Amino acid sequence: MTSLTIDSEAVRDLPPSAKLVYLVLQEDGPLTQADLIDQTALPERTARFALDELADAGVVSERPFTGGDARKSVYTVRSRQKNK
Repeated sequence: MTSLTIDSEAVRDLPPSAKLVYLVLQEDGPLTQADLIDQTALPERTARFALDELADAGVVSERPFTGGDARKSVYTVRSRQKNK
């Protein structure tokens, strides 16, 4: 079994649902909200809340879905910038 770790300080204090969404995006992203709901079994409102929390923390980015439905978005974990 693969061990997943949260590599962002910004995510550690977020709710468990946000941590789950972050880990799934980190492992399998980019994903749509529907994909996240399928993979996490979270209710739609909980998944949306988790994505909002992650976006507010600056660790997830959102872009338009290019696969047909312009109302959909695709979510990706932002790359960490290294501080020197």
